[in-house]
Amino acid sequence: MFENNGLINARLDEVDGFKVYTVDNFFKNPHDILDLLNQHEPVLWKNWENPSYNGIHFADRRHVIQSDEIIPIQEMIAELCDRDPISPNEAYTNITQFNDKTFNNYKDNFWWPHRDEGFTCIIYLNHNTFPGTNLYRIIEDDKLEGPEHFAPWRNKTKYQIISTIEASFNKLILFDAKNLLHGMAVVDDTFFHLERRNMVMFFK
Repeated sequence: MFENNGLINARLDEVDGFKVYTVDNFFKNPHDILDLLNQHEPVLWKNWENPSYNGIHFADRRHVIQSDEIIPIQEMIAELCDRDPISPNEAYTNITQFNDKTFNNYKDNFWWPHRDEGFTCIIYLNHNTFPGTNLYRIIEDDKLEGPEHFAPWRNKTKYQIISTIEASFNKLILFDAKNLLHGMAVVDDTFFHLERRNMVMFFK
């Protein structure tokens, strides 16, 4: 199921001096992976946190995929970025959809700019092409109060987009997510009508 075309054609770019890799058409059979995801209901992410609007104004959900078939993929990525996987043999999904246009005000706000522990790998699984991931620079201190899903939208005046990575079906990106502040790009109503789907793996 996780047979892939490897990373030999990975393109390397730099944003603010930090590495961003891109690989098109990564999985050989991406629709098999979509079939797998469709067979299992994802769960609300961080459903233990309170207060939270997850499941109310939007749904941010996850699958946890455990398979030894993921290990060779992680080994390839680890060699490329010189980092070890945080969770060997595990991948996760991000399944996101919005429902409240007043709360989810993407015209004035960015969705949850954040950093991860090391390198982050994302494989986009929507058939449409769209702005996928924004990389930011902070231009004004933004004090985050409360859990992620309580106030995920952050005012645009406090951040500057330095790059936007385009999402397309079965495209893999790998970037230095510890040094590059990032978050999903939301620019229109697309994901009020469709689920935004991707698979992620993390490297420390």
